[in-house]
Amino acid sequence: MVLAVVLLGVLAAFVFFLVWLPILFLVISLITFGTWWRIHRGTFVMAMEDRPPKLRGVGEDLLTRGAILSRTWDIHLEGATLRTANERRRSYARARRFFLFLGIASLPLAGLVVGSRFLPSVGWTYMIIPTAGVAMLLSTALVATIYRLRFR
Repeated sequence: MVLAVVLLGVLAAFVFFLVWLPILFLVISLITFGTWWRIHRGTFVMAMEDRPPKLRGVGEDLLTRGAILSRTWDIHLEGATLRTANERRRSYARARRFFLFLGIASLPLAGLVVGSRFLPSVGWTYMIIPTAGVAMLLSTALVATIYRLRFR
């Protein structure tokens, strides 16, 4: 019995992380016209240790291009650029959380819709409507966070 529960949990994690979230990632990217995809681009900057003053200019340039800098850049940034970097990190973390919560809310919604097709009943509506409301609220919050992050 315990093995069956563990295997069911592993299967659920597999479906959620390797199937459902990538599909949701592509759907959100289409809804936001590619903005969600562009936020996840990465840039690696390699520099010699004896030139930290020049890294400040590189960090400021990356911030003007819409980059989200890691905390390791904080020692090279000052004042307004440091505040901008911190604000973007917070917004990006908020967007990631909304994306994960949307994935968690939309998977049961998809299951309920499929279940209502195979076993038609009026009772499904009472479960679908609140789940759809939560998913819509989370998707609206995610899109708003994405565009707020992108256009800062």
